[in-house]
Amino acid sequence: MIEFSTTEFCLLCWAILATAKAMEYRFEVRNLRLLTIKLLEDVNTYTRISEEFRKQYHEWELNNNQSSREG
Repeated sequence: MIEFSTTEFCLLCWAILATAKAMEYRFEVRNLRLLTIKLLEDVNTYTRISEEFRKQYHEWELNNNQSSREG
């Protein structure tokens, strides 16, 4: 029978969690790479996303200016 000490079990759990977190980062990098390629290749996608970003930034700027005037 295989015997594990508490320390070895904790290290095994830590290794599993660390590997899962590394895979999550790897997945995020892959998605970001695909998004970047899509933005570079498709002008319509870039335009749609940049317009949405400008709209959100403008709204944030208005809210930020109003709150700084009130405070």
